Amino acid sequence: SRRKKASEEEEARTTHWGSEVGVKPDGTIRLVVDNVNSVRLRHHKNGKITALRKFVREIEADIYGMSEVRVNWSAVPKENRIHELLRTETQLRTVTAHNRHENDGEIQEGGVAAAAFDKCATEVKENGRDKSGLGRWVWFKFTNQQGHHTRVVITYQPVRAGAERPTATYRQQKRYLRLTQERVECPREAFARDLTAQLKDWRLQDNLIVLAGNFNKNTNGRLERALVQPGIELRNVMKKKHPRNPLQPTHYEGSQPIDGMVTTPEINAKAISYLAKGWGIGDHRTMVIDL
Repeated sequence: SRRKKASEEEEARTTHWGSEVGVKPDGTIRLVVDNVNSVRLRHHKNGKITALRKFVREIEADIYGMSEVRVNWSAVPKENRIHELLRTETQLRTVTAHNRHENDGEIQEGGVAAAAFDKCATEVKENGRDKSGLGRWVWFKFTNQQGHHTRVVITYQPVRAGAERPTATYRQQKRYLRLTQERVECPREAFARDLTAQLKDWRLQDNLIVLAGNFNKNTNGRLERALVQPGIELRNVMKKKHPRNPLQPTHYEGSQPIDGMVTTPEINAKAISYLAKGWGIGDHRTMVIDL
């Protein structure tokens, strides 16, 4: 029955999916990715940032990626920028990206950010962001003693639903594309084209890649086919690690797996889990991968 199905779906959301998440093993890098759905900078007492700091510490994150941050960092005072909000007594490296082509106050839909902590922060060789200035992804680059390069990329693709709102990420990017293209693309098509081109370029440089975020579309489909094409060859880590488990919805109220983690074949994840509803600070399942 419909009621039974709804009950089963809710039970699935309240259960961790994938590997068990426990104490981080020695020699492991733990990447945690959340669709945070804003960090609420305008709140006088920012409970979300307090919860974020506590969660990052308790889950032992080495790298914490955030999608849908919803902040125009260029309009934010230095004391409220992500580096200051996450600062501790240990090493910290941060990178943010938002739509730099519009500046209408501190709140801006979309955007991504990432933070590396402690020893992992000292091992970041470079960081960067989407070259278009639209704030679609950020990255950290690591180089090991053998000279091998690995990029950890956090991304957010705009959703078409709700695009009638002038402030929607989709509408922001559409306005930019109208100014820069003769034949105006759908922002989602532009995202896919630009991201795959960037990934191919990094692969030509012999970079290993970990790509994670909110793709706002079913990760079982055209997106997956684009990411596994020759020259990119990224594989869904959950499907590789737990091939018998069907992919579950990742938005708390959704029906499809719209968030995902993919890596190049050379990267062998020790564990991957999508946490139960309510464990992270956003409105999607938090993704955790041990490398």
